[in-house]
Amino acid sequence: MTPRMPRLGCLAFIALFASACGTGPDDLAIAGTWQGTALLPASVTTSLTLTQAGNTIGGTIQISGFLDRALIGTLDESARTIEWLVFAGCEEWNGTFTITSDGSEMSGPVQGDFSNCSLGNDVSGTISVSKQ
Repeated sequence: MTPRMPRLGCLAFIALFASACGTGPDDLAIAGTWQGTALLPASVTTSLTLTQAGNTIGGTIQISGFLDRALIGTLDESARTIEWLVFAGCEEWNGTFTITSDGSEMSGPVQGDFSNCSLGNDVSGTISVSKQ
């Protein structure tokens, strides 16, 4: 036997161990339906339908009485956050969701910027949703 055989066995073990530990953004499954509330400052029903391709998030967000549009975002798996953005005519909405350790809930600040609109005031608050 050559000295290479133990190295190959060791490399195979390391590869097997690494595959069991996870490999990237798909490990944190965000795709699906999320429902909860937004405080803007009154409590309103909020729903998200999200898709995920690696660390890219897409889908729709509905904030009752405020918003029903396509959403784009980026997942940071190590920080367990999603930074998201919505363009709705002259409005721009954005926020950051922090995802719980078990991946079943997320919450964070939301900002509605109406500075490019002829009427309306900016809106800010928080959103809290649970995976359905």
